Amino acid sequence: MPDLGPIEITRLRPTQAGLRNPSRVRGLADVLRGNPAYRIGPNPVQISDFGDGQLYVHNGHHRVSACVLAGRTALLPGEYEVRSWTFEKYAEINWSCNWTTPFYPPTEVRVADLSVFRRAVALVDQMAGRAAAEVFIRRYGAFYKRPRTTDLFVELVAVALARVGGADGESH
Repeated sequence: MPDLGPIEITRLRPTQAGLRNPSRVRGLADVLRGNPAYRIGPNPVQISDFGDGQLYVHNGHHRVSACVLAGRTALLPGEYEVRSWTFEKYAEINWSCNWTTPFYPPTEVRVADLSVFRRAVALVDQMAGRAAAEVFIRRYGAFYKRPRTTDLFVELVAVALARVGGADGESH
């Protein structure tokens, strides 16, 4: 996909219900505030374009959240990659790339830490086989996905920080 120039963070929709490590966000935000020319990286934020006029962050929630906390309004070229996807592909199980947490991004988000569910899927796959693991994934989707309640990264950041004691790091 061609370079889109700076992408306004308000155009990006999170695909997670929270952040695994909000303190990591604070650290990177401090770096960004202290050095406005600093580019987030080295791995670009992965953005999914489904052709519905929305851009969804596939990978890079901590980095985008740090930009929000630092007061940045856009991701710069080189800080992101946009890939075309279909909603159908996101909703499929794809064993070849370990995509065992399918969901529908317009209305659903995944939990921030998928590791426990992925280990459970691996156990069912190992002990009962692939077909049983696929049934397990579909049956227990509530363990890894939630109805979408946030549409903006500023909301994701605000909720994450409220859970750990606020933007200033103090408990309230």
